[in-house]
Amino acid sequence: MNELFSLSLTDAVRRLISGEITSEAYTRSLLSRIDLLEPRVQAFQYLDKERALELARETDRRLLAGRTPGALHGVPVGVKDIIDVRGVVTGMGSPIYKANGWIGLEPAVMSVQLGMCLVAAVFLRRAVWKVLMITVALFCTVAGSGILIAAVGLFAMLFRRRRGVMRATGTALGIGAVGVMFTPFGQTFLDRATEINRPTTSTSLRVVDPYVELWPRWIVDSVTPLLGLGPGSSQREVKGSGTLGLLVPNPAKIFFDYGLIVGLVLAAFLIYVHLDSPSPSLSFTFFFSLWTVQASTTSMVLAANVLIVATLWSPRPGLPLDDIPASADPDPPRPRSPAAEVPP
Repeated sequence: MNELFSLSLTDAVRRLISGEITSEAYTRSLLSRIDLLEPRVQAFQYLDKERALELARETDRRLLAGRTPGALHGVPVGVKDIIDVRGVVTGMGSPIYKANGWIGLEPAVMSVQLGMCLVAAVFLRRAVWKVLMITVALFCTVAGSGILIAAVGLFAMLFRRRRGVMRATGTALGIGAVGVMFTPFGQTFLDRATEINRPTTSTSLRVVDPYVELWPRWIVDSVTPLLGLGPGSSQREVKGSGTLGLLVPNPAKIFFDYGLIVGLVLAAFLIYVHLDSPSPSLSFTFFFSLWTVQASTTSMVLAANVLIVATLWSPRPGLPLDDIPASADPDPPRPRSPAAEVPP
């Protein structure tokens, strides 16, 4: 029975379904083999033996109860360390990601949110320690999207009267960025910063690969570029490509799906709603994000921010906020000391 680990997958499934062997016995044999070889092979980041045996016994009970077995009945499987599993830390093969508590769809999405937060924090003259905290958190995502967005937003701010806010935080941002580069995050981030030149990397899958995939299909004849291939066609094309993680950026989606005629109208509308924003700097930051590194304007994680903060529908009393010099900002209220109180 200890040699069950040597069975082929088809033999193991046949014996498990017929009841010749139990899933618990098969799992124990595999675990014994892992104990023998793991010190040398180092194949597992996390191994929950008790949980594996518990699930194996549950599988055996279902078979005894007359439940119809599945195609891989009773076969334990290993899950790659990039897939989230309940109760298991997803480390992605790096200590950077262990115990990662980000609340976001993926590091790139969280990076975008933090990049926008950084621009807003500088714009509103938040405390230096808050700006530093956001900067460090941004680097911790090890994703370049937010860094790029923050750089674009801060650069846009330099051309407005609001640029005075940069004096107080520019040094803090520089210190924070340099400090992070001397941590384990630094080298990883530097590798990610140049990944756009490498196919199937996160940045390339957003900025380069979709166009390479969609372009030949879009220019197949003279009619398709004008009328497009219909709503959702770009998404179907990238799914059919078989490239895992390939996304459809907004320009590709608009013109591939709807063609140049309708696409230009949609593009003009999406540009127009950013022109009368309360803050041109924040508006340009959102606009750059939605038209470059982020996919799908229908994503409420990003679209809601645009509608609320940086579009035509945001209220703008008086001058744009960017045209109000930082020197005109009221000083934040300071708490009064009890000793300074004067009784009536």
